[in-house]
Amino acid sequence: MKLIVAKEDLLKAISSIQNIISLKPTLPLLHNFLIEAKDQLVLTATDLTVGLRRVLPAQISEQGGTTLPAKKFFQLIREISSPHLELITNKSNITEISTDRANFKLHGMPKEEYPPLPIFEDSVDFELPQGLLRELFFRTSFAVAKDVSRPVLTGLLLQIHEQSLIVVGTDGKRLAKIETTHPTLPNEERKWILPIKCVEEINRLLKDNDELARIQLMQDKIAVETDSARIVSRLLSGEYPHFASVIPSQESIRVLLEKEEFISILRQISLFISETHLSVLFSFSSGQLTLFAAHSEIGEGQISMPVHYDGPLFEISFNPSYVIDALRHCHDEHIWLSLNDPYTPGVIKDSSNVIYVFMPMRHHGR
Repeated sequence: MKLIVAKEDLLKAISSIQNIISLKPTLPLLHNFLIEAKDQLVLTATDLTVGLRRVLPAQISEQGGTTLPAKKFFQLIREISSPHLELITNKSNITEISTDRANFKLHGMPKEEYPPLPIFEDSVDFELPQGLLRELFFRTSFAVAKDVSRPVLTGLLLQIHEQSLIVVGTDGKRLAKIETTHPTLPNEERKWILPIKCVEEINRLLKDNDELARIQLMQDKIAVETDSARIVSRLLSGEYPHFASVIPSQESIRVLLEKEEFISILRQISLFISETHLSVLFSFSSGQLTLFAAHSEIGEGQISMPVHYDGPLFEISFNPSYVIDALRHCHDEHIWLSLNDPYTPGVIKDSSNVIYVFMPMRHHGR
C-alpha cells in the first residue's frame, strides 16, 4: 500500500472511528482499525456490535491494506503539523508515515484477519434526509434507559406503520415519541430496536441538511449509509413496551407556558432536591404556576411564573429533570402541558409531531 493523503481529511476520518474502538475488546485485533487503499482510502473499525467505514480521497499509487493501532495512530496524526502525509505499508505490515521533516513506523496486523462488516440481503430499504433522521434521533434518544437491567429500554424503537416512521425512547418513567412521513418509506408493519451507541454514532455522521441517507434494516441489524460513510450495528432483541398505552388518551387540563422561563424556574427549584428526594410540587392556580421543593438538609424553595390557566387549584409532583429534558428538545417558544389528575402522566407537546410523557411522583408535604 502506498498513498498520499491530506492530514485534515485523515484526522477527521480517524477521529470518527475512534468512538467505535472498544476500550476492552474481546480480540486484540479490535484495538486496531482496517486501512485499505482502493480507488479511495477506506478506514473501517468495529467492536463486533457496531462497525463504521469511512471513505476519503487520497492519491493512491499502490493498492493494499493493513490494520493499525487506532489510538496510537490517531495521537500521532493529531500531532503532525505537515498538511500532507505519505503512507507506505510493506509485506510485514509495518506502515511508514512520512512528512517532509519526519518519519515514523507503526507495526500493524494482517488485514485478512480483520472481521468483515456484515452483508445485507433482502433488507427493508428506504432513504431519509440526513437532517430529518438527526432530528428524529435528537428528539427521542435522551429518554432511553441507562440501566442495563432491561436491555430493550436502553435502545430506541423504530416502527414503520402505514408509511409513517415512529421513533420512541423510554426508560419506564418517561417517554419521547415522534412520528414522520416520507415518500420513500415502505408500506410495511415492522419494528426494530437500535442500541443507543449505534444511534449516537449515526448522529455523529449525519449532516444537518437534505442530503439523503440510505437506511437498511434486517431482523437483527441496521446499516446507514451516506456519501462518505457507512455504519452497521446489531439490533437489540426483545419485546418493546406497548408505549401507546402510556400516553393519556384525553386531557382535562391544558396549560400554555413560555419555554425558557419554565426551564429557568425548574433549574432554580432543582437546587432543592437530591438523588433520593426528586419530586417538585407543581401548583396551578388562576394565571399562575408555583413550584415548591423542600429538603431537610438543603432547605426549601418556592418560585412562580405566569401561565395561561384559569381553572381551580391543581397540584401534581414531577421529577423536574425529566421536564427540563423534554423542554430542551422542543423547538417552540411556547409549549403545551397537558394534565388530567395527580396520578396520570403529564404530557408536553410542541407544534411538531412530538410527544413527551413523564410519570407523576408522590406528593411531599410543605
